[in-house]
Amino acid sequence: KRFDKPQIGDVVTFEIEHIIPSFANGQIEYFGKKHPASIYIGKISNGFVENIKDFVEVGGRYNVVILGFDERHSKWAVGKRPDDIVIAVQDWNTSETK
Repeated sequence: KRFDKPQIGDVVTFEIEHIIPSFANGQIEYFGKKHPASIYIGKISNGFVENIKDFVEVGGRYNVVILGFDERHSKWAVGKRPDDIVIAVQDWNTSETK
């Protein structure tokens, strides 16, 4: 049962498929299964994010933490892993500041 669905606090890979001004939408992969997910602009960095596209891109794959399930939109809400958050723009996969 534990691996039937993602759990809050799990670290997963999030692939972005679509970006709108306040959200990036895509899929998380959890034990070989894909689930719809989104990340809110305020969960990408601990600093102010004016343009979400300065931090993420369509097709990008990022390690994120599951924050909960958004029942209204039927998708998982994810956020940047807390130990990875920096104010500068960062490549989430390599931890190198751009």
